[in-house]
Amino acid sequence: MGQWVYPSLAVGLALTQVAWVALPAFGPGLEVGLSATTAAAPQSLADLYTLRDHLQALLQPPDLGARVDLSRPWPSPPEVAGAQIGAVGEGGQEEVEPGAMAAGDESESRGQVPAVADSTTPADRLWALHHRIYHEELAQRLWQQAARQAAQAYALGDPTTLPDPLVPVAYQQWQAALYTLSQVPPSSFAAPTAAAHAPRYRQQLATVAYRYDTLRSAFLYPIAAQGGDAERVRITACNLQRECRRWQGNRPPVNPASLIKVPVAVALIDKLHREGVDRQAGLWVNPSNWTEDAGWIRVRSEYAVEQVVADMISRSGNVATNQLIDYLGWDGVNQPLRSQGYTATRITTKLVGEKTYPANRGFAPNQITTDELTDMMVGIYNHEYPGSDILQAALAQQVDIRLGKTALRPPMIWLGEKTGRNSQVIGSTTAVLIGGQPYIITATLDRSGNEAALRSVIAGVAEHILTHDGFDPMGPASLVPGVPPSRAFLP
Repeated sequence: MGQWVYPSLAVGLALTQVAWVALPAFGPGLEVGLSATTAAAPQSLADLYTLRDHLQALLQPPDLGARVDLSRPWPSPPEVAGAQIGAVGEGGQEEVEPGAMAAGDESESRGQVPAVADSTTPADRLWALHHRIYHEELAQRLWQQAARQAAQAYALGDPTTLPDPLVPVAYQQWQAALYTLSQVPPSSFAAPTAAAHAPRYRQQLATVAYRYDTLRSAFLYPIAAQGGDAERVRITACNLQRECRRWQGNRPPVNPASLIKVPVAVALIDKLHREGVDRQAGLWVNPSNWTEDAGWIRVRSEYAVEQVVADMISRSGNVATNQLIDYLGWDGVNQPLRSQGYTATRITTKLVGEKTYPANRGFAPNQITTDELTDMMVGIYNHEYPGSDILQAALAQQVDIRLGKTALRPPMIWLGEKTGRNSQVIGSTTAVLIGGQPYIITATLDRSGNEAALRSVIAGVAEHILTHDGFDPMGPASLVPGVPPSRAFLP
């Protein structure tokens, strides 16, 4: 799919509900004097047609000819408002082709509403009304075109069960449908209908995009299998546009170990933002949260919240993690994650060192997938979370660099990392700059402490990205402007 550059269609549609109906969008300051029977603001194109017909009836042909500036174009030609109308699509339907700019129209190239001469003549009022109708008709055609594109995508079948050869076709059709839908001006009559369909379109696109990325992930199998058992490996790698490749990325490792500290940090900065808590606010560390760890946070002491989260990430402090879980509460740590769509991630137990269990230990094993963990890391490095700078700084100060950082070679540039290891799993989620583009590479190895094997997996993924200038020889999948990227995990 080629790159599309579609300028926005700016349409202002505010109308006062009095006998004098203002048309500020296309005729600032123009008012149409109507009878009391037309006092209600127009609610549809049909209402606008009625207003137009009423005003036309008030104007005698001689008066119209005398007052209209014939050198000023009427809104009927096709090249208006950054769109071209007139091509006939399937079934004889007229297509809207966003992106065909009216030559020389500087104001519209910046997405501004074309101005109308400041006049109170009935002819100018009629011109403004025609202009309004034209843009409402354009919005209606955009909605109808999006609906046709979606119907074609629906006709292919359920994206979760589509045959593999149809997945790229469905991906392109859902991208096109969602983009066309996004171009319906938010203040037009068609906007409520478009907004009502947008969540469903996005869901369909996210599902098929996940499958499309997964189908293009075959290169990961030999990387996962080089240690002898690919079933024990989980891999998810994404760029910051959330184009991803994965191997068993939606299957949780047997244990998340200290990788679970990333979602704890995400939940924490969410709380700080929502409640307006200063990152320098003091946090008392309760002795009941003590366990063996390598962190420098000590019990019976007070630290800034920012220091505690930094210790949890950069030094993998268990005491810091346990205190933050108490600070958030079980619901407070899990609910923000669920609200962001992270349904596979579960934080239900505190961290334990060699043998000492903290108070209020928890009630079930923690869980995460490399898909969801990678998506969180993308959010951190995209600054999608207020306070992401705290986490980026902590990741860049990682003390344990024997996994991700050691696996990389120049010209790759390590940006930050969180590692996790216990008797059941070893893993890393690493941010790395490759070819000038940031990537997140997350890999875990079940039932093993083999650092060399995990480094080999991380290095294999990074080398593929480097040698292919991205994930694929043909370059990344096209990203349609205006269509938000899908998440790194299956919705």
